[in-house]
Amino acid sequence: LAEQEAAARERLAAEIQNGFGHRLVLLRNGALTALAQPGSPPAVQDELAQISSLASSALDEARAIAERLRPVELERLGFAKAVEELLARHLAPPGIRVFKEVDNLGGAVSPPAALYLYRLVEALVREVGKRAGVTTVLFEVKLEPDRIRLRLEHDGQRSKPGAGAAPAGDSEGPSDFAERVRLIGGELRICDAPESGTCWQVRIPREPA
Repeated sequence: LAEQEAAARERLAAEIQNGFGHRLVLLRNGALTALAQPGSPPAVQDELAQISSLASSALDEARAIAERLRPVELERLGFAKAVEELLARHLAPPGIRVFKEVDNLGGAVSPPAALYLYRLVEALVREVGKRAGVTTVLFEVKLEPDRIRLRLEHDGQRSKPGAGAAPAGDSEGPSDFAERVRLIGGELRICDAPESGTCWQVRIPREPA
């Protein structure tokens, strides 16, 4: 299941970038070339400028969608560095302190497992962003003999059991997080952290079901 999903994401991301994205580049460049020709009426120039602007915006959106489907950080940096970059991107701007310990999974797990775990981390980080009063996050990913253990704890507003965000995007509901972990043979435990906050503990197989 996880391998098929990863392959489907790869194909869709490639189609967006190499197919749809390429056509948008041609459309934008064609409009810019026509706009540079002298003697065009002002109304035509306005239309060409609008076409170029709309094509550029659509191209940016297509690239963003392709990146969400296939995170370039994971391919470029490897799992540990990509996760550190993810934490910094989402948690550093609001001033949240992050204490982390992330094992290097390179070569120890399959690419679909690494991608799936990256999406789980992304989902948890987004869930943390919804909580009020978060000042500190404790995060770790540890490689065990047959499983990968993930733990994230924060000191903000507590999450209700079962709360979470979907790894694949905003279209899925809160319960999908626990369901997705279960479907790949994993275990999810959500509990109150000491004094305040919430602790998520996830264990998934090295080779997802």
